[in-house]
Amino acid sequence: MKALAILAVIIALVVVGIFAYRWIFPAPPTPTQAVATPIADTPVLKKRKKVKTPVKQVETYADEAKADLKLPPAVIAAPEIKVIDATKVASSDHPQTVTSTLNTETGKVETYIKEEPLPWIAFNQRGSAGIYTGYKLDRITGVPQRATRLTVAHEFMQTKAVNVGVQASIDSDGSAFAGVGVAYRW
Repeated sequence: MKALAILAVIIALVVVGIFAYRWIFPAPPTPTQAVATPIADTPVLKKRKKVKTPVKQVETYADEAKADLKLPPAVIAAPEIKVIDATKVASSDHPQTVTSTLNTETGKVETYIKEEPLPWIAFNQRGSAGIYTGYKLDRITGVPQRATRLTVAHEFMQTKAVNVGVQASIDSDGSAFAGVGVAYRW
């Protein structure tokens, strides 16, 4: 019973620490999932100026595509705004650059995606909680026993593929773990 009380205190301290860290170093705002939001230019393009380019005709998608893509209502309502291309980007720890090109002779637009190298250092706010069931070896007898594990983890720093964070877990037999560590992601 004493071990459960200690575990509860450790988990509470970890949770409070995570919230304190997130309060001191807030994550950047994320766009809503309900409606698409505009994105900023990549830093490479911020160094370049835009120029006017004459185009005779551009291939676009029918206006229904704007609603299918869940673009903002003002964009859906504007008949002069057309969809020229869209892509779905797979989830990745690597930053990615999406670029669209326009062939001024044919009016065809193509979109490319390039995976960028992992940063040397980045401060990420990423967490997870999970429940797992399986078998673990009894510490004394070495006999496998069925167990359920509840785990909470929060990563706060990354250098290339190595992530630094905290983790706490409790098993159905009362054993517990809380600590700080590093993980390699591939």
